Amino acid sequence: MSLYMTSTVAIDDTTITKNSLNQLQVNTSYFPYKIAEIDISTNTTQVDITGLDGNSDEVYLLILRIYNPTGSQTVNSIRFNDVAINKYYRIFIDSNGSSVSTGETSVSNQIEILKADANSVGTAVCYVFAKSGSQRHVLAHSYTSSIHRHLFGRWVDTTSNLTKINIVCNTSNGIGAGSKIWVYKLVG
Repeated sequence: MSLYMTSTVAIDDTTITKNSLNQLQVNTSYFPYKIAEIDISTNTTQVDITGLDGNSDEVYLLILRIYNPTGSQTVNSIRFNDVAINKYYRIFIDSNGSSVSTGETSVSNQIEILKADANSVGTAVCYVFAKSGSQRHVLAHSYTSSIHRHLFGRWVDTTSNLTKINIVCNTSNGIGAGSKIWVYKLVG
C-alpha cells in the first residue's frame, strides 16, 4: 500500500506535509498562552509565581525584565516549589564582548538565570520543562549592559508536580519597582 499526497493536510494544530524527499513530515505548532503578567510595584527580594501545574502544562516560558535598584550587580535565580536545598545543577557561558567564561555548579540551592548591573535593567528569556517523571530542565538566555549569559540548569526532583516558581535575588530588595515578569505555557 502506498500513500500519495498532493497537498497539505491539517488536523487540529498538526500539519502533515510531504518534504522534498517525498517523505511524510508532521509539524505540530506550539504557541505561547499567557497565564500571568506580574508588575512589581515595590522593591522586593523574591517573586512567587503560583497556581501552576507542570504535569499538565509541561513547558513554561518566562520573560523577565528586572530593574536592579541597588548600587552593585545582583544575581536573580529560579527555584521550584520553595525548594531551597541542594537539588539544582547548572552550566553557563558568559560573555562580556571581549572575553568568554564558562562554569558549572554541581550542586546548588537554585539556578542563576539573570545578573543585573547596578541601577540598570537586565532581561532574560527562560524555558522551564516542568513535567515530572524526569529531571526538570531550564534553558535561559539573559542580557545586561555588561554580560550575555547562556545557561542550562536542572532540578533533580523527578516526582513532585511543579506548582510554584520562585524568582529570588541574592540582594535584599534587588528586584526593583518597575520590574515585570511574563509567564506563558506552551500549548500545542
